[in-house]
Amino acid sequence: MPPTGSTPANKLRVVVYGQEGLTNTYAIDAGGSITMPLIGSVPARGRTPAGLAAEISGRLRNGYIREPSVAVEIESYRPFFILGEVAAPGQYPYVPNMSVESAVAIAGGFSPRAKRDQVTLTHTDSSGSTRYVVPLGTAISPGDTVLVGERWFLNHLTFRHSGAARSGELRFAIAPRRIHNHDREYGFRAHAKTRVPE
Repeated sequence: MPPTGSTPANKLRVVVYGQEGLTNTYAIDAGGSITMPLIGSVPARGRTPAGLAAEISGRLRNGYIREPSVAVEIESYRPFFILGEVAAPGQYPYVPNMSVESAVAIAGGFSPRAKRDQVTLTHTDSSGSTRYVVPLGTAISPGDTVLVGERWFLNHLTFRHSGAARSGELRFAIAPRRIHNHDREYGFRAHAKTRVPE
């Protein structure tokens, strides 16, 4: 499962009580930092608001403000991305407490060919990017990428059992290596064929 805890934001509201010149909305730059007056660049991406507020307080206390009181709030989140077999793939605003299922709904739902039981989720933090195969109820974080795969079908399937050729109009997902049909099991290599003559 993807890790949780930190909140990747796009913009942060930093309030330094009694210091109007420092209280402002700060955008997180490409390097993952915000830049404030007096103390300069402060690493922000992947950190909790409380942890960032503590560091800002510590820097201000070091020669600038005797007893600073700092609060950090998330003003806007990084967008998430959803790709693959959905109606409208692309980039969308993140909403707190989102799941894969709600992300799919925002993107217009599954396409007819979508694999609907699980997706590939790419999560990026300070340690790098990691991919997970997850069910639809999994929570996602700002900046995550959801990839909905394609479910392949065979419209016509020919197989042999006990030396006799059999054909049918069966639909099966290609993913399994073996097909179970009632109480019989057939090993096969998946490729589409037309119906063989009787």
